[in-house]
Order: sequence, then structure tokens, then C-alpha cells
Amino acid sequence: MNKLNKRLKFAVVGCGAVGREALSSALKLESVECVGAFEPDAKTARSVAEAFGINTFAELDVMLDKTKPDCVKICSPNKCHADQAVLCLEKGCHVLVEKPMATNIEDCRRMLAAQKKTGGILAVNFEYRISKLFAKVNEIIESGKIGEVRNIFIYESRGSFMGEKGGWRFKKGSAGGLIAEKLVHYIDLARFFSKSDIVRAFAFHGPNTISHYEFPDNAFLILKHANGAQSVIGSHHGIQPEWAFGGYMDMGDPALAEKRHKWWIKTGHKDFAMIAGSKGAVHADTDLETVVANIYVPCDSRGGQSTRCDAEYDLSYIDRMEQVHDQRGMLMHFFEAVRGNEKIKTAAEDVLNSMAATFAAEKAMDSEAGAGVDVEN
Repeated sequence: MNKLNKRLKFAVVGCGAVGREALSSALKLESVECVGAFEPDAKTARSVAEAFGINTFAELDVMLDKTKPDCVKICSPNKCHADQAVLCLEKGCHVLVEKPMATNIEDCRRMLAAQKKTGGILAVNFEYRISKLFAKVNEIIESGKIGEVRNIFIYESRGSFMGEKGGWRFKKGSAGGLIAEKLVHYIDLARFFSKSDIVRAFAFHGPNTISHYEFPDNAFLILKHANGAQSVIGSHHGIQPEWAFGGYMDMGDPALAEKRHKWWIKTGHKDFAMIAGSKGAVHADTDLETVVANIYVPCDSRGGQSTRCDAEYDLSYIDRMEQVHDQRGMLMHFFEAVRGNEKIKTAAEDVLNSMAATFAAEKAMDSEAGAGVDVEN
């Protein structure tokens, strides 16, 4: 890739919370010029124009033709990703699209075909891969310390999606479902940690506790990998303090953020991952803000095997958003990839299996008794 030394022209597609965060991060960079934002909702567009001092457009093709950005971040509802990404690629832009890549595998393939035809970058915003906590987990795995990955268990218990009741995240048609909107992160991590494609997916769910979701608010997935490893992913939504429902009111307020963090821990909010290998295991807990590596050792007194703590990493000194949802870090990585200084870590071609496994799991969850579904890239 040719290196670009000029100031990058950047635009955002969709100006919800994630789009605004991208604009806020990019505007702080001297090496990037924010040339525009696409937002079809007139009220939101006016708010963004006033808050960030940039031009907003109600039509995507008009924005692309007038501002000619080098790169864009697509932060629109999931159902819009495919058409918008293809158009941006065809207009000569490099594209970072929010997860999920799209809401069906056919659209993912269409996006990938456009990327190959145009030669542009098409990256998916799987920021967990570069976040500090999970990057540390991957570093331990790649060091060979725990041997070959054999079992992965990831579980989350958390609150409902933020936003007004009836918003697009709660709707099957616009979000794609719980697995596509949320668990896709963990499916991608399972593939990332195992270094092996997912070949079959099983999925189950129980009755909802959140009435306004148009899809299950809980799920358990069992994934089989090509190398024989297996992954189990569990999720339940419903843990949330009532004072947080108006939106992320603690944004930029460390005291409120800490208050919510403590409330979550006390009332059941939990995110953790355990990766077991042939020589040891690694455990990551986003609430304790730790990563711990363990090694299996012989236990002569019992004639069996015990576990020795090999290393413990306390990540509490790192901003919590950088630990898990490192949106800013992912955007900076994207800019460097556009400049030719880095190879993109979440290229569409590389994450296509994660998306195929996501749709297979959605299909399995909709089937009788969660029957297994083969993953077809």
C-alpha cells in the first residue's frame, strides 16, 4: 500500500452516540480533517453541525461527491451497513464499518466483493481485538504459554441497550438480533483466540425479562472450531441502574462512571472470559480489571495435576473504555492503515467467518431445540 502523507479527509455515516464519538476523536487530530457527516434525521443533523462545527448531509451520495473523503466510518443502524459500505467503496473511500458487518451473509459477501473490486480497505469495528484487556489475553495465547487453545468460555450479564424504547437496536429488522448486535463481539473473539474458523453453531434461549426487545434478551451458544476447539458464549440482559436509562449520562464524568461501575458489580453485571489450553489457561475479568495466566503442573502428592498461577496483570490503571471498548484506538489504527503504516487487524476478509458463524447461530437459535447449523462463509 502506498503511504499517504497528506492530511486525511474523514467523514462519518450516521450520527448517533458512536458516530459522535468518532467525530470527537477525529477532530482532536491535526492529521485528520473532518469534512462532513451523513445524517438523515434533520434534528440530529442540526445538533451535530452545531456541536462539532461540520457540514451535515441528508443524502450519502451527495456528501461523498461534495466532500470526497479519503475514509469514512459507518455508524448507522446495522441494516444500512451493506449498501452504504458498497457506495463508499465505489466512491473511492476506505471504510471502517461498525459491527456487525451486515445483517446477513449475502450482504457481507457483496461488501467484500466491492472491496476486492475497488482495492480499498474494508475493516469491521471489532475493537475488542485491540482493546488492552483482550489484547493481553491474546498476547499470552500467542506466547505459547497455555499451549493449544481447546476450550473458550465467555459470559456477560449486563443491562439493556441504551436509548429510547422502540429504537433501532431493539428491533430484529434493523439490529439483526441479540447475537448479531451484541454477541458477535464474542464470536469474533472466540475465533481470534482459537486461531481457527468456526464450522458449526448451536444456540439456545429462554423467556425474556426485557419486554421491549423484539428478539431474545438471553442466549447460550456452542461453537465448534475447525481445529477441534470449542467455545461457549452466554449472555443475559437486564442488569441496569434506573438512573442510567436516559443515556450514558456519565460520559466524561469519572465520579458517575465509578458509581455505575460499583452498582453493576454489586447487582450482577459481569463480563469474563476463560481460555483453556493444553498447558494452562488464561482468565480475563472486565469488572475486576484483571488478566490471570495459570499453568498446569504435576501434583505428585495426589498423582494428578494442579494449577499454578503464572502471572497476574492488573489493568485498573488503564481507562476502562480502552480496556474493552477501545473505539478511539480502533479509529486511530484505521487511520494508520489508510496511511499505509499498519496492516488492518479486522479486515472484512479476515472476519467473514465470524459473521458467518453469527448468522448460523441466529438460525440455530430460531430452530427447534437449537439444532446445530453448519457455518458457510
